[in-house]
Amino acid sequence: MDIIGGQHLRQMWDDLADVYGHKTALICESSSGVVNRYSYLELNQEINRTANLFYTLGIRKGDKVALHLDNCPEFIFCWFGLAKIGAIMV
Repeated sequence: MDIIGGQHLRQMWDDLADVYGHKTALICESSSGVVNRYSYLELNQEINRTANLFYTLGIRKGDKVALHLDNCPEFIFCWFGLAKIGAIMV
């Protein structure tokens, strides 16, 4: 899969979810030792859900958004969710 050739990040995540589906994409362990695993499909769904939330809140392409989060799955969801709508995480 060529993810560079003119493809947007939004399309890349959709393609990864289609190609790799239920394969593990992200493994996170909380400070209490709870391990969460996300497949490519689940990760893309969370990213889309977060992108839609930001869009509903009025965030648009070119907007800069400061995130202050711990090292957690939600950071990934927010980072790529913002990228999917064209906003910039700072």
